[in-house]
Amino acid sequence: VYNGGHHQFFWNRHDRPDEWTRALRGARQIGASGVAENLAAAIDVWRREEREVSTNALAFLNSAREGDFMDFDDRFYAEADAFQKRFEEVVAGLEAD
Repeated sequence: VYNGGHHQFFWNRHDRPDEWTRALRGARQIGASGVAENLAAAIDVWRREEREVSTNALAFLNSAREGDFMDFDDRFYAEADAFQKRFEEVVAGLEAD
């Protein structure tokens, strides 16, 4: 999500929804409940529609312009610093073990 937002995250991984649930589970496990709730809601929006995903850049841009995920991006980026800090703390703790 950091690089391209939720739309690109789903678009790039449209055929691997297990990665969405893994990211969601990870956010919950490190205590990033706001990020997790936001991602869960974005997943619901993505799944609500039948989306035709292609490798065509113009199709991607046209789809992104619909703006379904801009509010989700704003909420994520508002918490991004705290999320990154928590993520780094968890990783540091794992490395110390």
